[in-house]
Amino acid sequence: DNSSFKKIDKEYLLGLFVDKLKENSAFKNAIKEFKLVKREDYENNQAYENAIMKYSNSIKIQNELNNFKENNNNNSQIIIQFTTQKKDEWEKILFYIQNTINEEIKKYLNESFNRLILNQQRLKLYKVEDIDILISNAKDSNKKMYVNHLKTLKNDILQNRNIYRLKQEFKSTPIMRSEEFYAAKLMIESTSYKTVSADKYRIIPMLIMAGIIGGIIGIFYALISN
Repeated sequence: DNSSFKKIDKEYLLGLFVDKLKENSAFKNAIKEFKLVKREDYENNQAYENAIMKYSNSIKIQNELNNFKENNNNNSQIIIQFTTQKKDEWEKILFYIQNTINEEIKKYLNESFNRLILNQQRLKLYKVEDIDILISNAKDSNKKMYVNHLKTLKNDILQNRNIYRLKQEFKSTPIMRSEEFYAAKLMIESTSYKTVSADKYRIIPMLIMAGIIGGIIGIFYALISN
């Protein structure tokens, strides 16, 4: 049943890769692996996990697929945007994320294919069982030609080697052959960085401090006036 199988092309593979990025689990694992958030800095596991979640949520994925289906070319871009104080370490982190996601996709494709093959084998057995029931019922009616036809049909199904051929073909794909299978690659060497002023992150505390100082000055003024 060909409708059960997906066509594995660049669009499908890129879609799987983006879905994995959006799941955010690869980023959370990388944050733990590279100790971007340290357990000893937090009172308990819940606070630690919350900090990891907050960090991973700050990583933005922009222009997802960018109408990849309509364009069907290599100009579609997916941009990962993050803020870090460890520029050199992030190249290792991006490689880790890329390799982790590709390994997960390879495993998913392999397991999905094997699951579909098992389903096809079950369907084949069900067809044979149904034919056996028809043969049994037809014998009682003494329909020799019909019984012979059913037996031929049953034999054709049993002799059909399409599932075997499909398994052999799948073994020859990069999913099974290649040690380093890639559904997609991040252009890590092309990562561009720009310095973000620390003042940007101080503006809210400064406004709060200004409000507090303003309140204190106001209180002193009121006291002196009275």
